[in-house]
Amino acid sequence: MRILPWLFLLLLVALALSIGSAGLIGFDSQSAVLWQIRLPRVLMAVLVGAALASAGVMLQGLLRNPLAEPGLLGISAGAAAGAAFVVLPLRLWFPELDIVHWLLPLGAALGALVFASIILLLSERFGWQDNVAVILCGLALNALAMAVVGALLVLADPLATRELLFWNLGSLARASQADLLLLLAVLAPAVCLWWRLARQLDLLSLGNEAAESAGVDTQRVRRQLLISVSLVAGVAVALTGMIGFVGLVVPHMLRLWKGPAHTSLLALALPCGAGFLLLADTVARVAIAPAELPIGVITALVGAPFFLWLIGWRQRGLS
Repeated sequence: MRILPWLFLLLLVALALSIGSAGLIGFDSQSAVLWQIRLPRVLMAVLVGAALASAGVMLQGLLRNPLAEPGLLGISAGAAAGAAFVVLPLRLWFPELDIVHWLLPLGAALGALVFASIILLLSERFGWQDNVAVILCGLALNALAMAVVGALLVLADPLATRELLFWNLGSLARASQADLLLLLAVLAPAVCLWWRLARQLDLLSLGNEAAESAGVDTQRVRRQLLISVSLVAGVAVALTGMIGFVGLVVPHMLRLWKGPAHTSLLALALPCGAGFLLLADTVARVAIAPAELPIGVITALVGAPFFLWLIGWRQRGLS
């Protein structure tokens, strides 16, 4: 059963590589489009989708709430704010500097870690029991981060403003081999860590006392998960912009399908998240070709109605 999502992902990769404004592959110019533009973009969609979906699985399990995801907790917005603090001063003071692209992931990761640290402190303040309060604090931090980004946009020069709009809308068009290697270098050890902590996260879902009686260091597990999720989300936001709802829609659908075991959820979230974002990016590329829609628009059009349905479904279940 677990191999079927990977086979479906391979089919989507082949479809995405063969579709675009340049037509099917076959001639030299079209082969150049394939190897230099389309393939890096497809691989970036696969890695980012897998990263966001698997991060959503771990975060939902950590907070024991299916509404949790890096975007809702302010981690992605914190990454965008951190990236803005890197872009704007460098563009203002050193407009000819050519290393901004390499400093963006660092700024985004630091911003995500700062906001994750605030969430961590608040969660420990609440004793990790009032998860609704934690999510509400995340929403407040999200609004704060976007207000900071908006204020910086007003003060920025046109070049920096255009770069910041890239994060707000989300795009995979700038994918490069260096970006792929950077994201893979962050995602691979994070997934290995998540896989090792998956069974401990299952015990945490039963409550602190049950987990601690089974020998789980609950504070250490929570810190490791929150920090690793923040790093992955921060680098993904730095490279592709604000792409919402992937970490919400995919994990929750998998949880409804396969149950709460995080080992199975993580194994399925990687190919399913990759396929979801790859399909969204393909639609974004061909919907209004030769122009293209921001991928964040596509994921929001799918995710926002699903989010509203999820809230209504939970309310009916509670009543």
